Amino acid sequence: MLAIGMSRFGTVGVANRTSRWTKCKIKMAVSAIRIQNAVELLEYVAVSAGMMFGASCFLVLGFIAEANSVRNIALAITIAATLCISTALAVGEMASRFPSAPGIRTYIKCAFGDEISLFFTYLSLLVAILFAGIEIKVFWDALLPGTSPHARAAATFAMIGVLGYLNVTGRELPRLIQVLICSALVAGTTAVSWVAMTRIDVALAYAPTGPQASFISAIGIAFFVFIGFEWVTPAAKSPEASRRLIPISMIIAIATLAITYLLFAVALNLALPSADLLQSKIPHVSLGGRLFPDHGALMMQCLSVLALVTILNAGVIGASRLLYFLGRDRSFFRWLNERLSILNSKGVSSASVVLLCGLCLLSSLLEIYLDSTQNIAELCAGLYCLVYCAFVASHIRLRKQPVDRVLFRSPLPIGLYYVLAAILLMLGIATFLGSVDHISTRLPLLTLIVFLSGAAAFNVAKSRRLATYRKT
Repeated sequence: MLAIGMSRFGTVGVANRTSRWTKCKIKMAVSAIRIQNAVELLEYVAVSAGMMFGASCFLVLGFIAEANSVRNIALAITIAATLCISTALAVGEMASRFPSAPGIRTYIKCAFGDEISLFFTYLSLLVAILFAGIEIKVFWDALLPGTSPHARAAATFAMIGVLGYLNVTGRELPRLIQVLICSALVAGTTAVSWVAMTRIDVALAYAPTGPQASFISAIGIAFFVFIGFEWVTPAAKSPEASRRLIPISMIIAIATLAITYLLFAVALNLALPSADLLQSKIPHVSLGGRLFPDHGALMMQCLSVLALVTILNAGVIGASRLLYFLGRDRSFFRWLNERLSILNSKGVSSASVVLLCGLCLLSSLLEIYLDSTQNIAELCAGLYCLVYCAFVASHIRLRKQPVDRVLFRSPLPIGLYYVLAAILLMLGIATFLGSVDHISTRLPLLTLIVFLSGAAAFNVAKSRRLATYRKT
């Protein structure tokens, strides 16, 4: 009997130890999954923030700081960020609804059909390409301020050629490096802003000497610095990431950059005279030189390099994948679809990268030789307000359709999205009309962009209908 009791006691002890070990392994596995999800979330935040925070943001924040009071700067950036977060909530829900095919093409197509979807897809691509040209132009202004346009054009050709080669050969910047670069950019900009605000006596700060900009126009141009947060959706590694991580990453990225932009714009307003802000194409370098006479300009040039690297890397990640999806979906021109949908041995669509780099080169040359950065920035901001209006309208319509599984749902009531769509539409028009004296400069480019997007959408949709009819 004693032997039997000891045997049972030993069995129970082994079972308890096994149970504790199993629980320990489960806890370790859960912790590992949480850490992996946290790291992946940071990667998506870096891609989303990287698409927003470019070298041109310093210039645009200079425009806002030059013609507005501190109160208007804070309100304009806060309102623009709030509108973008509300839009990101809608985009996040649509990404959760369509996890296997995220992106502007899928969302608007399911809501409004082929033609409208193609129009806004091409429109967003063209605006993103113009945005890339602005980035490169501002980068050369900061790094090579005294060089001729021909020298900048040659340097741009070499830089985009190297970027295209690296991406075609699969040497994409690791996402962890993207996280580190984006973190350094945000931390460096915030630190400079804080130093400027603590060193400058607010009572002696510079006030705007020129005419005050319209508040609506200030919100519209502030909208520019948040353009691109949704380009993270094609970069999702899995459908589960689209459902859970992508929506949260966009909100975190917008909120983080809103604080960074606000501090930097206020620092510019307090530390630099309006005349300097009006004349300077590189206000961040001027601010660095004023705060740190010895090495401040060099430090801000380094921030320009980080901004260009992060936005070009994030842009290639998002835009090349979108082009690949369009080619696979037969949503481009017939002679281009097959080439875009072919992956090389590195798993990269070479045609997508080459097409993207070629268009970015043309946009950069346009910026370098025309030197019309503010006009094109305002045009991009106005057009992207319309793109986000289409996103919100798609969200409203898709909410009425049944769906099996949506893990992320926007907490905002659907009625508020009707108001948001109207605000974005009016804001886009107001941004375009904000500087009446520059309308004649922007109108030809606006007409060309809308015409190209509309003509391409009509022709591709017609070809798709004919191909479907022939199959039947």
